[in-house]
Amino acid sequence: MKKLLFSLILLSLFCISVKAQISNESMGIILEKTQIISTYLLQTGYDIDQVYINSALYKGEVIEYKTLYAGTTYEFLGNGSDGITDMDVILYDDNGSQVIADTKADNVPVVIYTPTRTQTIKIKVLLYNVAESYKNTQNLYSLVVGYKI
Repeated sequence: MKKLLFSLILLSLFCISVKAQISNESMGIILEKTQIISTYLLQTGYDIDQVYINSALYKGEVIEYKTLYAGTTYEFLGNGSDGITDMDVILYDDNGSQVIADTKADNVPVVIYTPTRTQTIKIKVLLYNVAESYKNTQNLYSLVVGYKI
């Protein structure tokens, strides 16, 4: 748990310096939600593999790439700042085919995936909808990736 908290603190310092347009209050909220999600994953038998913290505009998407290992179960849990009303996570295999997605109309996407072969996947985070007053601003989110063998 200490390792997780230390990692989140380092990550927050990096993100604050990179995302100067994001308020410290928004960053604090995201870090708190991220810690809750990380604790949940740890309590349900997952280890924390990676934490992404980023921002995007309304209807914006962010692409990440990650190597997943055959037979390992991964859980991707997202959360967003107060303005995000619909956040989606979509995974694509190394051939570009969609393998799984959470496209529900909510702001907490959950995707569980166990690849049958080791591969580098594409992770698309899409801010599908945000509150009207947030449509012209950067909206902060995090995506926590847990794994268990």
